[in-house]
Amino acid sequence: MIKSKSKDWKSFHLKSIKFGKFPKYPQELMLKTIFGRYSEMNLSINKKSKIIDIGCGFGNNLIPFADIGCKVNGVEIDKDICNITKKILRKKFPIKNINIKVGHNRLIPFKKNFFDLVMTNTLHYENNFNDVDLALKEYCRVIKKNKFLYITTTGNKSDFFKKTKKISNNIYMINDKKDKIRFGKKFFFFKNENFFKRTLLKHFKKVILGRDTNIINGNCTDVYMALCQK
Repeated sequence: MIKSKSKDWKSFHLKSIKFGKFPKYPQELMLKTIFGRYSEMNLSINKKSKIIDIGCGFGNNLIPFADIGCKVNGVEIDKDICNITKKILRKKFPIKNINIKVGHNRLIPFKKNFFDLVMTNTLHYENNFNDVDLALKEYCRVIKKNKFLYITTTGNKSDFFKKTKKISNNIYMINDKKDKIRFGKKFFFFKNENFFKRTLLKHFKKVILGRDTNIINGNCTDVYMALCQK
């Protein structure tokens, strides 16, 4: 499954770069959570902090951390995608503290207890609960004791579900033919916020939950967010 995903996402990244249609700014919810006062957790992010974004895409969520001099790291599933991300970031930040490696959320190519903050939005690409659980174990492995995971996933009010078919409890098949990458594939989703939090608490000692729901011109995006402490 990872290999087929790699080819599809590589094609998506190359097309996005060609037409300049890719996210160039950090996620607002992440900025409010990590750098704001909403969470009431003392993350103490500074230039000595080690940061990683799993499934970092075009590197937009790493920008504020590179800006303050952190050593920023990312993981993507294809070497060419990694090179694209490094090229984008190094145009903004001509420094050596940018490291993008091939891997995925169940195989993070770093040693244990390494990071002060892990960020990811990859859970909504898993096929079943077992893979979700394995990903959470892997996040936990690379996070230092008492340090943090910032995670987002698709909320149950999202218009995304209008383009899916429910197969079984928490499992949906994508039936949107315009979605070239995921059409016909089955994915796991959290049915509600409580289930999301209970799952995270199996791996982390403290979990603060959030939600970001936006309706614009009748179109709804819905995201579950959690800040977790190991």
